[in-house]
Amino acid sequence: MAVIFMLLSVCLFGAYPFIASLGGQTMAPGFIVSVTHLIAASGIAIFFLARFGWTRLQTALKITDTVKFRHCMTLFAFDGLCNAFSNIFLILAIVSYDKYTTSLIFDGWPMLSMVIIPLFLAKSYRLRVKDYIFSLVSFAGLAVVVSNSAQSAVGIKTMDSTGLFLAFGAMFLMAISSMVNLKAEHLFVKSVSVERLAPKRIAIDIVSSSMANAISRLFSGSVSIAYFFFVDNTMSSTGSLDAYNVCLLVLFALIVTFGGIFYVVANIRSASSGINLIWNLTPLVAVALLFSSGVGGAPGAEIFLGAILIVAANLAVSME
Repeated sequence: MAVIFMLLSVCLFGAYPFIASLGGQTMAPGFIVSVTHLIAASGIAIFFLARFGWTRLQTALKITDTVKFRHCMTLFAFDGLCNAFSNIFLILAIVSYDKYTTSLIFDGWPMLSMVIIPLFLAKSYRLRVKDYIFSLVSFAGLAVVVSNSAQSAVGIKTMDSTGLFLAFGAMFLMAISSMVNLKAEHLFVKSVSVERLAPKRIAIDIVSSSMANAISRLFSGSVSIAYFFFVDNTMSSTGSLDAYNVCLLVLFALIVTFGGIFYVVANIRSASSGINLIWNLTPLVAVALLFSSGVGGAPGAEIFLGAILIVAANLAVSME
């Protein structure tokens, strides 16, 4: 089941760079992230209200451990901050820098999270020396892509180098966000009575991860609103809210809602952090969509070489 959930997450988030490249051309990043994340949080809340009713939700969300609840809310707030800026940075980067390179950089965040996950869940996860070795091979593939694109961008645009840094910033912040979210959800389940809504274990995992996703999106949406007003600065930067942009916003909301839920559930159901390695199929989905749609142009040989190194390293670890 963990593999299935991770594959679903891969398909959804693999489409993110493609949607971001379209939306980033017509709408401000702060506006996109704030609207879609708040839609995601609201959608989850509405579903739970319709499915369980207000009375059952009140009972299930009754705080049983105040200290743990306050701790998890603090973590959710930090998670929302990291998640918001990760998405904003990604949209800015994919508009100003090479789309294939940006996508490959950003999609490396689960590999980074695999390396740092023991810091958050030391008792549950263990990494082998081989995991670190193959991680280095994977990042070597990423280095091939970045070095080539960086050389080709020299002297073209000042924003190009900024876009590269934004892409790495998006990757780092998303890795931190995902790990903080796992820890926050772990505390959230212990501080309320979620089991009253779902008696079976897998149902509890899905319900708790959905609630955690909604809380995280509420915080990230709020941060993005502040970014929109203080950095994007003008209401005209929302772009034209025609049918095209509205459809893009809906697709964004679907991706951040279900992609995040499936990723968290996959980690919960897995006994090893190696489950995150499946995520590295995401670059293949992202590159395929960018290429088939024509949005990314024709990918160079370094894109394929880097992708091969990344995927080969990750498959080697998965097969161990």
